[in-house]
Amino acid sequence: MTLPTFFQKFNLFADAPNAVAKMRELVRHLAVTGKLVAQDTRDESGEQLLKKIAVERAAAVKARQISPMKPLPAVGEDELSFELQPGWAAARLIELVMEIQTGPFGSSLHKSDYQLGGTPVINPASLKDGRIVPIDEMAIGQATLKRLEVFKLCAGDIVMARRGEMGRCAIVTKGEAGWLCGTGSIVLRMPRATHAPYLAMLIGAPMARTYLSGASVGATMQNLNQSILAKMPLGVPPLQR
Repeated sequence: MTLPTFFQKFNLFADAPNAVAKMRELVRHLAVTGKLVAQDTRDESGEQLLKKIAVERAAAVKARQISPMKPLPAVGEDELSFELQPGWAAARLIELVMEIQTGPFGSSLHKSDYQLGGTPVINPASLKDGRIVPIDEMAIGQATLKRLEVFKLCAGDIVMARRGEMGRCAIVTKGEAGWLCGTGSIVLRMPRATHAPYLAMLIGAPMARTYLSGASVGATMQNLNQSILAKMPLGVPPLQR
C-alpha cells in the first residue's frame, strides 16, 4: 500500500480493533521501504552513506577500538521483499553499525549480584514501546558493575531483545548510559553516519521481525545471536531521507 492509498482508505479501518497499532505498523513499513516520502535523487545515496560508515569503522579498527568485520556475501536479489527506491542500497545490518555485542553469559550474573537501588540491568522485559523501562529488582551493585563494565550501555546505542518476541528495541539516552546490557539483550553500537532512530524503526518493522523470528534458534523460545542479526538484509536510504 502506498501513502496516498493509505489516506484514501483511512476511514475504512480507523475505527477497527487495534486500528492505531495497525496504522503504526503500516507507516513503519512505508518508511523502511522508501514509500513514506518522495525520493530526491539529489540526496546523498545509500551507497555513499555505506562508504562513510566503512571509513569510520576502518578508523576504529585501526585504533583497536573494535574488531574487524567478518566479510559477508552481498545481499541477493531474492533476500529483500521489496523493490529498492532510487538512491537506496541493499546492505546487511552489520554494515550500518560499528559493533554488535551480546550481553554477558547467564553464569556471569548470580542471584547474590542483584541489589535494589543499584544500576539497572536491561533485559527484554525492560524494553517497552521503544523505551527502556528499568525493573527495580533487576539491578546490580558497584562491584558487579565494575566486573562487567564491558557490557555497559552508551548513549546512542540501540539495545534490543534477543529472546522471546523479536523486534523489541530502544535507543539508549544519556540518562540510561552506564546501565548494564542484560543476558537476554544485544547492543548495537552506532557510527556517527547512521541515524539510530531509523535503524530502531527498521528493527521493529514487520519484515525485520519476520526475518529475525524465522532465523532465530530455539525450540521453546526464540533466541537471536550476533551472526543472525549481522546478516539481516535491509534497504539503506539516502542520508537525507
